[in-house]
Amino acid sequence: MFDILVVVSKAYSHKKIGKRLVENYFTPSGLTSMVLKITDDVPYDFKFRNGVFVITFDKYSLTQVAKFFPIVKHKILYVTLEGIPVLDKTSFKVLENVDLIVANSDYTRDVIENFFDIDVHDVIKHEAWVVKPDVNTLNMLYRWKGDRKMVLWISTNQHRKGLDKLAKITRLVAEYDNTIVFRVVTGLGEVNLKALGFSGNTYLDIRIESLSEEELAAYYVASDVVISTSYCEGFGMTINEALAYGKKVLTPRYRPFTEYVTNTVPIKQVYYVNYMGYMLMEYHDYSTREFAEKLIETIYKDFKCGEAIRDTYGRFLKLFI
Repeated sequence: MFDILVVVSKAYSHKKIGKRLVENYFTPSGLTSMVLKITDDVPYDFKFRNGVFVITFDKYSLTQVAKFFPIVKHKILYVTLEGIPVLDKTSFKVLENVDLIVANSDYTRDVIENFFDIDVHDVIKHEAWVVKPDVNTLNMLYRWKGDRKMVLWISTNQHRKGLDKLAKITRLVAEYDNTIVFRVVTGLGEVNLKALGFSGNTYLDIRIESLSEEELAAYYVASDVVISTSYCEGFGMTINEALAYGKKVLTPRYRPFTEYVTNTVPIKQVYYVNYMGYMLMEYHDYSTREFAEKLIETIYKDFKCGEAIRDTYGRFLKLFI
């Protein structure tokens, strides 16, 4: 019998969490473990004492991970939210078979407890870590950047990530200061990037899925400011990682960003978008001009933008002792 099964959703950040848990915590502690994706077949020949299910808290994810329950004795949901989940009778039946729910932020805990009267066992926020940057990637970025200031944006290609906002911000910044360049690291997905009209000072890097941790580290090190333009986020792992590398950051002003970021742009409107019937995503609208102005200020002024969250995942070990 294995000690721990880790099942992760398709989210890029969740895949990183699963890898991090196994390589940096479970394996060094002598625990035998396996990582599977939520879409994988169930290995019925294996049995596990514990299961950690790294998912978004919605009826789709709950239904998908339930298929692994027969091979796991002790079940822990490690969940994130981007709004109000839509749950049904099947979802609540799945939750009856869960031993513990762990939230990734105070925001996630509050929504689950206040809207559904479900107890959250603990809040373990996503941790940031740093690695030695890949030298070749770092040199390439420094050559491309030259004497200019570099703004870094890293995320998947989804509408909720605010790529349309980002394109407008790049154009507005170019009007103020033509020596600021943008490096946008993303991939193929929902948005037609070429149709958004990014400024000429923007480089679109469409290979987020293939970058190693060392290559990603080079992007952080070479940047002057790291930003998020998301309408909604479950946490904002990229921003937390940027803080860990000592970088200035800028985000819209909403939770869970504001749980660790102090440099933010005010929200002017909040509305909800139905995401495939699984969740009412909480969209936060803000002024792109105000964001651009705040970004330029962030680049040229020296002030602290937040505090990175570090070394939290070790607390999972205590749940298995």
